Amino acid sequence: MKTRKPGALTPGHSRKQHGNSNQFDRTKLPPALDFYRRELGRLHGSRDWRVARCPLGGHEDRRPSLSVNIQHGGFFCHACGHRGGDILDFQRERYGLDFITAAKSLGAWRDRP
Repeated sequence: MKTRKPGALTPGHSRKQHGNSNQFDRTKLPPALDFYRRELGRLHGSRDWRVARCPLGGHEDRRPSLSVNIQHGGFFCHACGHRGGDILDFQRERYGLDFITAAKSLGAWRDRP
């Protein structure tokens, strides 16, 4: 999986989808620190990059191998190689979701009537 720049949209997706009826709003994504604490539990470290046990890749993680950035949400597992540019990428990887479903699950997608 290629790493995208923080704030970059998934290829083929724009901020407004399907005319004006649906919309992705990156500002509605939860803060990275809150998201990763909820998803991973305890985060080790005290700076922008924290480490946790990796729930991706199906490998045994005796020592934390997943680095997450609590500012922009990027992540990288030093054991299995999973990586991404933001929490939306993480949500998609962990739960096997498409872009719209992941955005909806994080509260960043609106269906307009």
